[in-house]
Amino acid sequence: MTTIVGLRIARAIYPILLEHGRTGTLLTYGQLADELKRRHPDDEVIANVIPRSLGPRLLLLRAFTSEQGYPDLSSLVVNAATDEVGDAYSQDLDPKEQRELVRAFDWSAALPEFDIYIERGLDGISKRQRPRRSRDEAKNALWQFAKANPGAHLPSPAQREAVLQVLMDGEDVEVAIADVLPR
Repeated sequence: MTTIVGLRIARAIYPILLEHGRTGTLLTYGQLADELKRRHPDDEVIANVIPRSLGPRLLLLRAFTSEQGYPDLSSLVVNAATDEVGDAYSQDLDPKEQRELVRAFDWSAALPEFDIYIERGLDGISKRQRPRRSRDEAKNALWQFAKANPGAHLPSPAQREAVLQVLMDGEDVEVAIADVLPR
């Protein structure tokens, strides 16, 4: 499920991948997470990004590039252990071919189109969302969830702020936790 946090992180990833796409240089998930944090030091949601949580955000980018008929920018992000995309990616697309297409593509008009894509996503979320919560209501919702689900995987203290932000945006507790915690 696409969430506000997912869209915010995808929006932050996009310019980084555009820059790397022009040269064709690859990034590991860890390097991408580090670059996000470097560029957005005051963003609490991005401060809690970990490499394993970036896959769904890259799928948002992939959906956009596919919808537009563009080469797939997510082909530039690789696993540090293998220096390549995962097997699931390779079942659908040839990553090396996509990288060549990414490098040769004129991305100059793509950033405004991506912003429109993100805004459409945010509009869709706001139409399906519950009303915003206060910080106290968000804390209470998380506490009630934890009490009702004693074995649930809950956010660490460092991740809690990002979960609270998603809850304040009106998402369900399960969605907020899944959006922030790695899969």
